Amino acid sequence: MKAIPKLQPRKIDRMEELGTKKFDFKSFERVNPHSLEYEVDPIQDKLIKKKMARNPEYALIMRTNETKLFFEWIHKKLKMRENILVECMGFVRSGKSVVAQSICKYISNLIGIPFTLNNICSNESEFARKVMEATKNKMIYRSIWSVDEQIELHTQSGSYAEMEFLQDLANITAIEEMTICWCHPEEFVGRNALVGLETYGRNFEYGINRCILYNLWGTNEPIGIVYIPRHRDFEFERKYEDMTKKPQVEGFLSQNFDIRTSMRYELALKLKNDKDFNDEEVTTIPQKMGIARKKIPFWLPESALKEIVQLAKLSDTKLESLIGESPEES
Repeated sequence: MKAIPKLQPRKIDRMEELGTKKFDFKSFERVNPHSLEYEVDPIQDKLIKKKMARNPEYALIMRTNETKLFFEWIHKKLKMRENILVECMGFVRSGKSVVAQSICKYISNLIGIPFTLNNICSNESEFARKVMEATKNKMIYRSIWSVDEQIELHTQSGSYAEMEFLQDLANITAIEEMTICWCHPEEFVGRNALVGLETYGRNFEYGINRCILYNLWGTNEPIGIVYIPRHRDFEFERKYEDMTKKPQVEGFLSQNFDIRTSMRYELALKLKNDKDFNDEEVTTIPQKMGIARKKIPFWLPESALKEIVQLAKLSDTKLESLIGESPEES
């Protein structure tokens, strides 16, 4: 039987890993985050204010500070030896990744289990692979993860075996008391999470992220506002930027678009001759998209997938002639 280490959370007064030098959890009362100014996406702000104008109850919720409740929930889950699942949603560059990483670092401080760059995944497939590796190396128990999903999910069109695998993965996260913060650009997608956080402004002076707290069980109704102090592990942040953002920009600037175009022609030819894709019962575009998603690299975006499915309508001869051909020649 696996030995279960006794949980002894350290008392953290100044939160060395969270918040700036001007901010710590004890200063919530003194600073009064409600009174601070926050940089907010103007369209999001207008939509939120329209909801508040239409619904007095919603306006009251937006003035309710539930930060203490949120962190008490984290402590209670750890004490009860249950896994912690949180979904974070927000516009691009709204701070959702920082919120997720700050929560992970907070929990890491409490239980003394490292949260490293290796625990940040760019999609569900990478997360599943790393979980399997961690399980084999017996490093899965109480591990802490941030899954920053920037590509669309396709589990709804997956096979029964795929859905069964995802259920097994969910069971493992519960049994091993894992912490997972899922990040989604557009909406909450359903990850068995009890709570969700929608980023709603940042205060750069005090390093605070303002979020709307949601109940994700049933109605996805807002509960109140939560203030998350930004972690201040600047070396970690720099390495994260190097690992994610810079390669994306540099890869785009240095990319050989001829090779990328040729690769899509090759994938289209492969898909065109796939027996599952050509099954007589697979007739609609959604069905073909579902098959294509299983056959081509998972990291390709939805736009590329649609293009490849359309290219698969061309003849073998035409596709073979296009492979390796430059755009100018075509």
